[in-house]
Amino acid sequence: MAPPLTIEVGPDRHIGDWTYNGAAMNGSQEPSPSTGTIRRSPRVKRAWLPSIILLVMVTVSTQTHAQTTIEIDRFGAGNAFRPGGPVAIRVVVTSDQDEAVPGLLQWEIPNPDGDIATNLRRIAVPARGGTSTTWLIGELPSAANPMDLGMEPWFIRLFEYRDGRRVEEIATTRIDPMLTQARAVEQKESMTLIMGPNPGGLGGYGPLAGGERPGVNEEMVTIADVEPGDLPDSWIGLAPYELIVWAANEPKFSPSIIGNKPSTERALRDWVERGGHLVIMLPASGDPWRIGRDETVFGDLLADLQPIRKPDYPLREALPALSDRGGLQKPNASITLHHFDPQTLAAPWRPLAGFRPYAEPFDESAVEIPTATPPAGRRLLIEKARAEWPPPPPR
Repeated sequence: MAPPLTIEVGPDRHIGDWTYNGAAMNGSQEPSPSTGTIRRSPRVKRAWLPSIILLVMVTVSTQTHAQTTIEIDRFGAGNAFRPGGPVAIRVVVTSDQDEAVPGLLQWEIPNPDGDIATNLRRIAVPARGGTSTTWLIGELPSAANPMDLGMEPWFIRLFEYRDGRRVEEIATTRIDPMLTQARAVEQKESMTLIMGPNPGGLGGYGPLAGGERPGVNEEMVTIADVEPGDLPDSWIGLAPYELIVWAANEPKFSPSIIGNKPSTERALRDWVERGGHLVIMLPASGDPWRIGRDETVFGDLLADLQPIRKPDYPLREALPALSDRGGLQKPNASITLHHFDPQTLAAPWRPLAGFRPYAEPFDESAVEIPTATPPAGRRLLIEKARAEWPPPPPR
């Protein structure tokens, strides 16, 4: 039976369970006159056991501890994207920091020049349990199939950022457009965003299953049911869209939703100034835009407008402006019509489109011609009546 092992090398100098006296050690476990007494101590095994248990407990605790997380809940305005252009992604940071710290979000994307474009956004990282949401803008590479972008090794990294430098990395996550169920749009297609519950009749300009739609310059993908509060805070994030239609006919689409988000309103204004087309559809009832009163979003632009409202307007009268068809399934259908009088339109505005009310085809037999009128005179009266058809709409 082997003797117990303890190293005693001198008086009263202890490190853990070992005692040293400063004499040279020769590595042998045999007793040596030059090294003092070497023996095993039963308390070594007992002393290490609590340490091992403590180590396991610390390791398990570290693995189950919560961490700061980064999530992407919108890949593109309206959760739609198109390769070969800018995209805005909405980033949600859930913090596990002991205290609030200034942060920096970083998204690196390879560009066509072979360089790495670094897209940055400052963010306030809250203390543990808090969340912070912001938009981050990037430039997507071109791709024949937009679904291929889901294979790109993109990562968002969050750093603590102080005094103009990255102090330490807090969290990182991989970006995958498919995780947000984003709508992928091909580069050859245009994009329209609808802030309203449905496509508003624009779905007929979209792609056809199994082929291209004839008679259009380009197919248009319509992204509907987008709420105003889900718009990015930079016009660059809206740049993929050529047209935005705002139909505030439900409370969740009301312009007042962004009344306390000046950055979102500024993004829309900047987008319009750079060539975007914003169409505001007035609801059949109510006045969410507070037109003429400068009390909500775009109030200064709408302050001088006075729309003329006509309830129960015969839909057949407006049909030439809405469709190329001459008939209705319900001939007596009616709508609430809003229009402006070009003669009283405020100075900054100009008429863009109008229509004549529907009129029956010209019928020369309905022209009143005196009985004694010679043939040449009859022809002259008929041509004059034809030129004046249809009659002007009643005011």
